[in-house]
Amino acid sequence: MRKLAPVLRDLLAAGEPAALVTIAGARGSTPRELGTRMLVTPERFFGTIGGGRLEYDAIGEARRMLVEGGSHLLREVPLGPALGQCCGGHATVLIERARPDHLDALDALDAGGPGFLLTRLDRAAPTMLLEGRVAAGREAPPAGFERAVERLLEGAGRPERVTHPDGSSWLIEPTMDDAPEVFVFGAGHVGRALAAALQPLPCRMRLFDHRPELLRELPEGCNASLTEHPTDRVLEARPQAFFLVMTPSHDVDCDICEAVLRRGDFAFLGLIGSSTKRARFEKRWRAKGIAEASIRRLVCPIGLPGIGGKEPAVIAASTAAQLLQAFEQTPHPVPWAERRV
Repeated sequence: MRKLAPVLRDLLAAGEPAALVTIAGARGSTPRELGTRMLVTPERFFGTIGGGRLEYDAIGEARRMLVEGGSHLLREVPLGPALGQCCGGHATVLIERARPDHLDALDALDAGGPGFLLTRLDRAAPTMLLEGRVAAGREAPPAGFERAVERLLEGAGRPERVTHPDGSSWLIEPTMDDAPEVFVFGAGHVGRALAAALQPLPCRMRLFDHRPELLRELPEGCNASLTEHPTDRVLEARPQAFFLVMTPSHDVDCDICEAVLRRGDFAFLGLIGSSTKRARFEKRWRAKGIAEASIRRLVCPIGLPGIGGKEPAVIAASTAAQLLQAFEQTPHPVPWAERRV
């Protein structure tokens, strides 16, 4: 996914006016989820809040704000016949003139570290960053706000829109990134094509190889690392990570897969190759005492069944689609909510 923080940093440095558009409420069927953002300038836009009439109107209102000098607009949008959309849900759209504190907020979301963003919705106010219970912004949160954060920690860990007893309305967002983590081992033809396919998808990809010349041929912004010891990298992954193994060495492939299987807490392990390659690897692992239940979790060959093309781009597209299916099947926290503090 394209990150908005570098875009806003360039816009602010160039003095180009911009508006930050945020989905600040989402009930029922909506094009995008709570906390989705885009940037709008007089001539361009970056990101998407879902397209269609909702986004078209939001872009128009953001551009009017930039021309007329406003700074804050909150719209309640029923996604029904009046809007020419039949989603049937309800979206709240926050439009703000972009400020330096927005850059701090977007940087925090991109970094994916622990903390919370607090965005006031009912009036213009600086976005606050809470690291633990300490507000890093210029405005103190209202009394009792920490209790709402505690409940968020105990609950879904997803963005929430809350209404405080004092009447103020807020969007609370954990900055910790819960996007699926994908470790790709091998930057050959398929590995590089897969990096390009995964780059715009909702995941955090890391690519590893021992050949520096191949890592220079990757898409801009790809998180790639040079490594001579790929099995050590397996230990860096968070629980429920996704692994794809496609190095130029069958022995290295076998060792990486074995390291993943021994961890046991992976969500997906895919190996490029044939059924014959799989059978040979399984024989080695059984001889080393790897549990049969773990071995059966290996996906090899990779890619969706029925797609037989062997071109790198075809394998990458098929594997990326397979990963998207696996993302959906991996347990997630309960959906976003709106409730009172």
